[in-house]
Amino acid sequence: MGSKEYLRSISKKIEFYYNTRKRIITYILTEEIKDIPLQVSLLVTGAVWAATKLDDELTEDTLLSVFGLESVPGTNETTTFKLQHAHQELSLIEVLDIAVENH
Repeated sequence: MGSKEYLRSISKKIEFYYNTRKRIITYILTEEIKDIPLQVSLLVTGAVWAATKLDDELTEDTLLSVFGLESVPGTNETTTFKLQHAHQELSLIEVLDIAVENH
């Protein structure tokens, strides 16, 4: 893969993550979710969903840079996150609904 193609693929991933983040924020506002830990949980859950759709490996570094989350002291930045197998075919809204129900 040439450098132009590589940059395009990175751009598409970042755009998908960014659009997913916007959809999560819209969901939080529409559902009037005021609970901050739940909001963070929804952002993380949505990021994991997006990574699954992109067949990407989601690391803490991606969460911090793309989703604007803060690092937790003492965590390993090489940690990867994966969506439960049973949830991989669900839509973003379905996954967010499940996260709210389980909170």
